Amino acid sequence: ANPSGETLGSKEKKRRGNLPKKAVESLHEWLKANWSNPYPTDDDKQILADASSLNVMQVSNWFINARVRIWRPVVHKRGLDDVLARTEDTSNAWKGGGGGGGA
Repeated sequence: ANPSGETLGSKEKKRRGNLPKKAVESLHEWLKANWSNPYPTDDDKQILADASSLNVMQVSNWFINARVRIWRPVVHKRGLDDVLARTEDTSNAWKGGGGGGGA
């Protein structure tokens, strides 16, 4: 029973675990190599998932979080809000100039 006295049902969500370190390292490498356009295509996500033993949803969620927690703060700190705006406006279409960082 949980603190409210209810028992856990079979539909109860399990507590999340951390992703494997090697998987996260490969996702970080992709992010660094594609810093100016941190939006992997569906094919990129499938390749990353296959290479890291994750599923595509885990890869997608990692990139959503990484853009918020890693990429966006660096872009704002470097005063490149215009790069951020152009990248968000055009998503995968924009392949333009520097976002800093990189491999």
